[in-house]
Amino acid sequence: SPSTPSSHSPYFLQHATGALLGLRPGHLPNHALIYRAVLEGVAFTLMAGMNKLKGLGCKVEELRVVGGGSKNPLWCQIIADVFQVPVKLPVEGAESAALGAALQAAAVASGERVADYVLKHEPRMSDQVIVPNEGSAEAYSCAFNRHMELGEKLFA
Repeated sequence: SPSTPSSHSPYFLQHATGALLGLRPGHLPNHALIYRAVLEGVAFTLMAGMNKLKGLGCKVEELRVVGGGSKNPLWCQIIADVFQVPVKLPVEGAESAALGAALQAAAVASGERVADYVLKHEPRMSDQVIVPNEGSAEAYSCAFNRHMELGEKLFA
């Protein structure tokens, strides 16, 4: 439920550590499987935070991936699939995190609300849009729920 500590953010699971559950013989030589599991776990943690924001009335129509991760097509697709919204990439790519901080600072200096300032000075976006695979929605929803349940059992 949205009121459980695990659905808020990792902040409420301060004693959590990384964990890969369900490894079986034959998995270890498959580094791609483990790599993907790590990316999905990070995406699920982001989703937990987003669910908290949604509970506060935030609506999500698209996401933007910035920084070094924006160069990783698998990461961008996982984000689109887990959140089931399109993912856009700023032209600045890896430098976008610094640009976001600069936009926030400029908004504060101008006295404007950050959201209003950013809308007026929106960064240039790439033409590339990563579309969620609707066929993965149910599988990711089940995996997210399992991630949250196991995280709660392990680290609460």
